[in-house]
Amino acid sequence: MNKEIYIEDSKKWVSEFVIKNNICPFASGPFRNGKIDWKVLDEAPKFDGILEMEIKHFIEDDWNNISSKFLIIPFLDNFNDYVEVYYLMDYLTEKNGLEKFVQFVSFHPESRYGDVEPNDPVNFANRSPYPMIQILKKPEVESLNLSEEDKMEILENNENFLISEGFEKLTKNLNGFRHKN
Repeated sequence: MNKEIYIEDSKKWVSEFVIKNNICPFASGPFRNGKIDWKVLDEAPKFDGILEMEIKHFIEDDWNNISSKFLIIPFLDNFNDYVEVYYLMDYLTEKNGLEKFVQFVSFHPESRYGDVEPNDPVNFANRSPYPMIQILKKPEVESLNLSEEDKMEILENNENFLISEGFEKLTKNLNGFRHKN
């Protein structure tokens, strides 16, 4: 599938689900101001090198121009394989001493919180049309000065909304963001 279609579908998901339903109360500004970079990654023999390059590029070249970057990784449909790549990004960040600059947010069509049942609606807080990892500027996140109470309020609001929507409706909605081949 054309890379632009993955990007278009992902932007539509952020706009019409994440922002519209206030899943992330901080997404609206960067999205509307064009401060998010979108990149589709292809499978490659040295995929860890590509990930490392994307992290460094975000810090060294994009830092003043964008707020966050979405790495869309369509070939990682298998959730376990995806989780391995997510942890690899964490490892590469620590290995290069970059953990004070970036943090990651995980999104996947099969995302699941720890011991939560797969069909629990709360999983949709991190379910996306395609596997993707968002790279955030850690200092920017920290500058929000969110208390634990603030963070819990966001989580509770999401949980209440997602439960009220229900699994079937959320599944249909999420599938609607995936382009049909």
